[in-house]
Amino acid sequence: MKIRFSSVLAFGAVVVLGVGCDRQEDAAAKPEKNATIVVEPSAPAPAVVEKVSAGGGGLKELSEMMSLGRLSDEGLEMLEEVVESDPAAAAAWAVTLPPGADRDMCLETVFYGWGGSDATAAVNFIRGTLRGMDRTLAAASVAEAMAEDSPEAASAALALVAEPIPRGIVIESIVSSGVAESPERVASWALALSNPYERETALAALGSAWSEENPKACAAWITSNLNGDERANATVELMANWGAASPRDAAQWLAGQRNAAGYIEAGGELADAWAMVDPRAAANWAMQETDAEARGIFVDMVVMNWVLNEAADSIDWANGIQDPEVREAALEGAFVALDAEAPAALDYWLESHPSHAAREIALSVRDSDGD
Repeated sequence: MKIRFSSVLAFGAVVVLGVGCDRQEDAAAKPEKNATIVVEPSAPAPAVVEKVSAGGGGLKELSEMMSLGRLSDEGLEMLEEVVESDPAAAAAWAVTLPPGADRDMCLETVFYGWGGSDATAAVNFIRGTLRGMDRTLAAASVAEAMAEDSPEAASAALALVAEPIPRGIVIESIVSSGVAESPERVASWALALSNPYERETALAALGSAWSEENPKACAAWITSNLNGDERANATVELMANWGAASPRDAAQWLAGQRNAAGYIEAGGELADAWAMVDPRAAANWAMQETDAEARGIFVDMVVMNWVLNEAADSIDWANGIQDPEVREAALEGAFVALDAEAPAALDYWLESHPSHAAREIALSVRDSDGD
């Protein structure tokens, strides 16, 4: 399983999103949420540049192909062949590429392949040659390949990076790859991590990756092994995937977790995911919640998602809520979401509903925009 990190590691910046549950955070133990770090690409040493010629015609042809446009599937297949025959030459060539998405994709391809054939050599190359974003991306790709056999062995790639954000990226790579082979083994590895931020990152990634493979098994493991924030964060990730694939099953399981940490946050994630596939069913489920606070949050999540695709239907449904407090909050949330996505959409709704009961709330949202 090859994971593309180009969408995570954009040139010049790495952005890591915070986990879904609010909680107290130790600034010394983890980076600030939504933190951004800016790094420069690696500058190849003269010896590295000389090594490029060892790749022969394949790399030369690939360079000529890339000079004409973006990297193609044919080009990636050609690069994979070079990696099989001479990974060091392929790595040296990739380092000479100009910054951008193609360079990132080539680095991923090279170090994933090299990590699968000779991880020790790949790790040594990274340690001696790469820095910044290149080092993080390459370490994550080698870790991915190594984790298919052993998450414990993949720790050698994790040791290549020292800062919390890059280490978090490599940890997510280890977990996402290892889950496909043995989720229980990766889970044990994650639980053994001593750094609180790294353990939390690994367990959240575990909930996300395992729930794509087998949500019921993931849910059972979470219930038996996690507590507190760790359980809450993993459950949020679980609901994001299970809620999209089988929301009724997810809702039935979540109903048994009412007293567990993160119930409201997880329910909000389920509401959001369910609303993408069947908003009316999601809305009906949300209204059945017995806890007033949770019900309001679930309804808001459904309506704010629903309104972006079916504004008239979602607003009419929200306007029919009997509880005035829940109704007003849902309508305000819907109009805020609509206005944030496209102010013209809110204007259109107002023009096409001149006498709607919710019009006053819509006007209030529009008039407060920008205040």
